Amino acid sequence: MIANMPSPSQVANSDYLFARHLLKIQDERTNIVPFEYNVIQLDIDKHKALRNLVIKPRKRGVSTYVQGRKFRLLTTGSCLSATMANDKGNTLKLRRISNRFYDELPDGFKPVRGEASASMMTYPLYNSEDQIFTAGSPESTRAGTVTFFHGSEVAYWKNEADVLTAIFGAMPLHGEVWLESTANGAQGKFYNMVMDAYNGNPFYKLHFYRWFDEPDLRIPLDHDGEIIILKDSEESELIRLHNLDLEQIKWRRFRVEQDPIKFKQEYPEDIHSCFLVSGDGFFGDTQGFFDTALNTSQPDESKQYVAGLDFGYSNDATVLSIGCLGDGVQVATLVMNNVKNWDEQYRRIALECVKWNVLSVLGDSTGLQTSIIAGLNNVMREHEATARVSGFVFTSKDKANLMTGLHHALHSGEIKLMDIEAQKHEFRSFIAKQTQSGVWRYTHPDGGHDDYIDAVALMYRAMRAGSMSFEAFTL
Repeated sequence: MIANMPSPSQVANSDYLFARHLLKIQDERTNIVPFEYNVIQLDIDKHKALRNLVIKPRKRGVSTYVQGRKFRLLTTGSCLSATMANDKGNTLKLRRISNRFYDELPDGFKPVRGEASASMMTYPLYNSEDQIFTAGSPESTRAGTVTFFHGSEVAYWKNEADVLTAIFGAMPLHGEVWLESTANGAQGKFYNMVMDAYNGNPFYKLHFYRWFDEPDLRIPLDHDGEIIILKDSEESELIRLHNLDLEQIKWRRFRVEQDPIKFKQEYPEDIHSCFLVSGDGFFGDTQGFFDTALNTSQPDESKQYVAGLDFGYSNDATVLSIGCLGDGVQVATLVMNNVKNWDEQYRRIALECVKWNVLSVLGDSTGLQTSIIAGLNNVMREHEATARVSGFVFTSKDKANLMTGLHHALHSGEIKLMDIEAQKHEFRSFIAKQTQSGVWRYTHPDGGHDDYIDAVALMYRAMRAGSMSFEAFTL
């Protein structure tokens, strides 16, 4: 027996002890080290249930924890397990984790294997089988009877509903289920299961972890007394609500700068912002978004205003959406249908901006030449408008990020919109479609429009830019 090791029966019946004393993993520096649980793994182990849903930050070891638990069950008793990952790369990674567990077992603790292929491992002494597949592959719907199932990155599976239905049909009621993923939009069966659990359905245990639940995610300050100037209100709110320190803020800023589009999906801070939608439409229940009182808004010299502008093409309308800084409300819209003359559009936009004394306009410049923005700015100056227009190009990633922020702002009540029927229709019908690569694309249904939505999203972005709070913190 290994020195200072608990009894065999204690180890065989404890995921924590089994991992700590028998299993090894590869750390971030590629060293092979004993499997010591981190904070998130300890919490999962403490609160695990028969059926588990896990929303996780990237690279926090959730998959490794589940694979370790599965390996213990396979090699200490009878278990029929199946693991399914979103793509071949992740499938291979999980198989390597399991193989490493076996290869690094101490002498005297390594059970004999029967079959040992890329997709199947068997342990005849325990009548255990361990299968692994890629979701959507022909084999993924023919796993046979399963008593332990691990689904990895389920939000990125293709045809997730069909695959999960097939797996659940092969499981007895006492079978153990682990479905874990980073967020990826919010459509499909997995999202609905998560929302059901979040809203109180006890059938699944929901484990939700934020990046700052792991205390090691921080970057040391360069020197004592380093000044960290907070970039926006989000950083201030994180400090206020969750008591984050400046080393954590510095880590967050570094990650956001690396990939601002995916940060909130891959490093969750709350379950609403990491998941983008609810229900069948992208924006879910839109009833609380609109306020008829805003339809009669008038300019107020004590207020400041910004605008979002969606230029129309062919059958699309040009929409200018004006919002009030600080109040977070939409106060005016200018809609131009079938106005083909750019100069006339410029003139009407400029006059509306003069009326509301708009400070800045953020316009959709996707597919437009820079001369369009320049032409509008020239007319703005001719009418002595305060506002200047800057362009925003709607790449697929940028649109996803923009819509994510707008979704959260509307559902949290951060902003309110005018009660305009055409605008309400667009928000009700806006959808997300999953591409073949598993990424969600945000758009209107075939034949529909999203002119109001794009203008409101740009208005909200202009609001955020115009209301940033800059605060200095010194240690």
